[in-house]
Amino acid sequence: MTDIICFPDATWDAPLWTNRQHMMLRLARTGAFRILYVNPPALSAVRALVRGKGSNGLLEQPEAQLWVLHLPLPAPNRIVRNRLPQVYDALTLLGTRIAARRLGFERPMIWSYSPFVANYLHDLAGEFVIYDCVDRYPQLPFYAARGEQVRQLDAQMTQQADVVLCTSRLLYEEKQAHNPRCYLVGNAADVELFGQARSGTLPVPAELQGIPKPIIGFHGALDNHRIDYDLLRTIARTRPDWSLVLIGPQTPTPDLEWLTHEPNVRLIGKKALHELPPYVAQYDVAMLPYRLTDYVRGLSPLKIYEYLAAGKPVVAVPVPHITAFDVVRIAPTPAAFIAQIEAALTDTDAAAIARRVEVAAQHSWEAKLRRVLELVPELHGAAVGAL
Repeated sequence: MTDIICFPDATWDAPLWTNRQHMMLRLARTGAFRILYVNPPALSAVRALVRGKGSNGLLEQPEAQLWVLHLPLPAPNRIVRNRLPQVYDALTLLGTRIAARRLGFERPMIWSYSPFVANYLHDLAGEFVIYDCVDRYPQLPFYAARGEQVRQLDAQMTQQADVVLCTSRLLYEEKQAHNPRCYLVGNAADVELFGQARSGTLPVPAELQGIPKPIIGFHGALDNHRIDYDLLRTIARTRPDWSLVLIGPQTPTPDLEWLTHEPNVRLIGKKALHELPPYVAQYDVAMLPYRLTDYVRGLSPLKIYEYLAAGKPVVAVPVPHITAFDVVRIAPTPAAFIAQIEAALTDTDAAAIARRVEVAAQHSWEAKLRRVLELVPELHGAAVGAL
């Protein structure tokens, strides 16, 4: 049995699951690993403790061989991390040590999605360190005030880790020169779940009943550092006969507010992952309307694989990692985006759908886990016979 302490940059119960949660869940389910998932310290953990959430207080077990550690903060995460970083790190380290001791973790592997772990990596006494890079962390907007520090920590983690995993080609190109064991592993999706959208038997969600076709759909976080609201507004105004359906948690901004005034735009709101297939089933075309910022250029958007698993034609801006996919229509300008949607609306033959599903199958979470285990012998040895 191999023990892993995971330091993510998102909580276990985040509304939109990504690599952090999916990979740790599947590692635990192999039966070869025990996982301690260290939620970023948060004020909400204090509230949970006061409410007596879970029989174990700050340590809960949502899955066999997987534990989630809730670390309480006396103030919001961003305030403590930015103004009292040493206190933040000390609380994280102390809480992790106590939880690991309680669970009997000895010389665990460290699996970090956060560059900030570099501040206390040497104190963790990990047997083996994996730095899993899913973002260009220094370019994240909410790290803007600490950009240089984040760049330094990111570089430290890259150099000090035993293995570096990268989800996008751009991340791999940036990091491979700084660590000889740097691997491009790509992103993934729950292809079985989104494959349900092809069944033809899912009911039409109430929010979509009566919405005129065709539906041009998107699901994901609606925020200014990713979404190109000007592009969406141009599409809505140029093609008022199309319905733009946007599903996901919303960050209130003037751009989003202006978009709501377009009569053919529908904001559905946040949905859990398992709730999405009936909505995606109603898409005629799926889209990735991102702003091509330095941050976005480093992404490998997992929703692309969700769209493909559902068999949907996809139109996207030229994010470098996905431009090589022949099953995704790339559009560098608003005019091209509209033209590609028009073409995609006719791209419904069985062969095209089968090809999209085939590509998605190569990017399931199970396929990614196998790829990682094959690339990292230190993990593969523990998991022999488990997959």
